[in-house]
Amino acid sequence: AIAGARRSLLTLWEVSDEGTANFMARLYQVLADDKLDYASALRKVRIEAIHGKIKTAETPAVWAAFVLFEN
Repeated sequence: AIAGARRSLLTLWEVSDEGTANFMARLYQVLADDKLDYASALRKVRIEAIHGKIKTAETPAVWAAFVLFEN
């Protein structure tokens, strides 16, 4: 925020590298393809993870860790 970032996506706890990589790849794909705002894209990807559509990100230990802060 001090450097001027408009938003930050953080995790509340340590998340596996593979789960994070798959989750983030899908998030950026949704942002590019669906033209959603960041909060809506994050919600969509979380729902996909909950339904087992993102390999290694199905458990709440992965998808629930991500939080979006916007300035």
